Amino acid sequence: MLAGSTGRIEPAARSGFHPGKCGVILLDGVQVATLGRVDPRLERAQGSGLALYLGTVRLDRLPQRPAPRYRPPSRYPSTYRDLALSVETEVSAQDVERVTAQAIGDICTAVRVFDEYRGPQAGLGRKSLAVRAVMRRFDGTITDEDADAAVVRAVEALRERLGASIRK
Repeated sequence: MLAGSTGRIEPAARSGFHPGKCGVILLDGVQVATLGRVDPRLERAQGSGLALYLGTVRLDRLPQRPAPRYRPPSRYPSTYRDLALSVETEVSAQDVERVTAQAIGDICTAVRVFDEYRGPQAGLGRKSLAVRAVMRRFDGTITDEDADAAVVRAVEALRERLGASIRK
């Protein structure tokens, strides 16, 4: 989370950084930061003897966000549902979390991919992701029917937008 927004991290090649150990953070498609290991040749030239890492943030590129407002915690218990999904290997865990949270809506308090499997049982060009969605209402106890309907919405959105299916 950066500037109140979840960014996307992508690999990058930058002068002065170790090839293959550098990345950029994008917020709303705008590069706002560069992170990575300093090129070993520069480390040696400085006589470091240690691996050095560098991060730069372009403060002028960070989006303006209003300060978050305090929301008291719910007095009502939460519930969760775990999903076992099959997706193409190019689909990121971050995209799965984003689509799931959007589909569930206001009752979604957290979504996390907590396991990834790649191997022969996942299928050629596919991987298996385990996802936990936590749901809570602030005006009453969430029912099993509410949670199950939210999961149906999430699975449908994941299928339509990311080509995901429930793992068999």
